[in-house]
Amino acid sequence: IFNSNVGIGTNAPAFKLDVAGKVNTDKYSGYYQDGQLLGYASTTNSSTVFGFAAGNSATTSNTSFLQTTAFGYKTLNANANGIANVGVGYTALQSNTSGGSNTAVGTAALNSNISGSGNAALGAFALQFQQGAKNVGIGFNAGIGSTAFTSTGSIAIGYNAGFSASNGSDFNTII
Repeated sequence: IFNSNVGIGTNAPAFKLDVAGKVNTDKYSGYYQDGQLLGYASTTNSSTVFGFAAGNSATTSNTSFLQTTAFGYKTLNANANGIANVGVGYTALQSNTSGGSNTAVGTAALNSNISGSGNAALGAFALQFQQGAKNVGIGFNAGIGSTAFTSTGSIAIGYNAGFSASNGSDFNTII
């Protein structure tokens, strides 16, 4: 104890708890801040979550939350049993409940997807309203659509490519 701070591995702690070295927790523990889960990694369900409201209660207790990586505020927040998803960015894949094998990187990428699988979105708002399967959006607003819609096998590359995509926009390539 130094100036009301506790140090582990240090004689001069600068914070209320200051650790010099590695911290080990069991496979069911996570890192909480102000009572909210901030970070969690598990060898039980092969998932890693970091960010406020990322993942959900299933993250630490459900074997259906398998092989999933969520980094960012509310990323994969609704996921119930979608497996093998990767979401990186503010609200990426936020609405996904059962879709699997999706990759979303960027603010609100694939944000409205609920059950679509095999999608890849790279860029802010890429495929934001897409709810179909096997679609690719690369770039700012790529394949965003103007409201929730479902299509299959479409590719949108570039700024605003596929900005007005809608239901039935299947197997299109937009550059």
